[in-house]
Amino acid sequence: PQGLEGFSVEAFDPFRFTFTAGQVFFSASDFEHGTELWVSDGSPDGTAILKDIASGPDPSAADGFTAAGNLCFFTAMFRRELWVSDGTALGTRRLSSPEYPSFLGAVDGRIFFNAYDPTRGTELWVSDGTPLGTRRFGVIAPGSGFTALGDRYFFSASDAEHGTELWVSDRTLQDMRIFKDLVPGLGSSLPRALTTVGDRLLFAALDPDHGWELWVSDGSPEGTGILKDILPGPASSLPEGLSAVGDRVFFRATDLEHGDELWLSDGTAVGTMLFADLAPGSGGSHPWNFTVAGDQLFFYAQDNQLGMQLWVLDL
Repeated sequence: PQGLEGFSVEAFDPFRFTFTAGQVFFSASDFEHGTELWVSDGSPDGTAILKDIASGPDPSAADGFTAAGNLCFFTAMFRRELWVSDGTALGTRRLSSPEYPSFLGAVDGRIFFNAYDPTRGTELWVSDGTPLGTRRFGVIAPGSGFTALGDRYFFSASDAEHGTELWVSDRTLQDMRIFKDLVPGLGSSLPRALTTVGDRLLFAALDPDHGWELWVSDGSPEGTGILKDILPGPASSLPEGLSAVGDRVFFRATDLEHGDELWLSDGTAVGTMLFADLAPGSGGSHPWNFTVAGDQLFFYAQDNQLGMQLWVLDL
């Protein structure tokens, strides 16, 4: 695409890009260090390994990069450890928490995640990137997704009466309760990819009539429902990778005519549409790893000629 320039560095298999504080964090490999944490300011000279967490050629398998404020949180040592970085080697450090943290979302400069303790089970934790600010925060472990809309948190969670559904809490997380039982009874809608766009909450959910589709909420139970049945009927369009840019959200979804492609929504049914058919036909380009950097959206996709490549969209 016009305006996209490339350069090479002595590394291979770069992936999981995340942008914050003017830098791109990602995972890459070289023969000396294995798969480790790298950083780039967008120039060849400013692209290098940031820290060799597992010294030598053994990999730390840094992954799960999530921006919160000016910090990048990630897991290392094959997802067993929680780490944070401010973009410097000195400011890249391990945080104390139970093993295998599972990131849910970033809100107000903090990362929310599930972590498992053998004596307590899986619980909700929060971190602001400091040792004192990394702590257990709730006894209910959200299933997936965690975001804020107005003065409330929204997330998915389970109980014996409703299955896994959409829940809500005040900012103290002392008043957690089910928000709406999208699949009434013991069935589960399994809400995921919760994303705030303006004054609306967009997310993917499952029900027997529509499969996995895009849903929306205005913050009230009566204003919560399916936004668009992209692949009509019980088949699923599988919306994933929801990435908010201003008052819009980009995501991947599947329909019969185009396959798995790049879609766009402004939170309304009429404003939810195919954005680009990057691989014309029904095969799909399978876009993934969406990263917003300034006024550009970066992602991987494959077309019918070059295969999987890095793409950029000027916003």
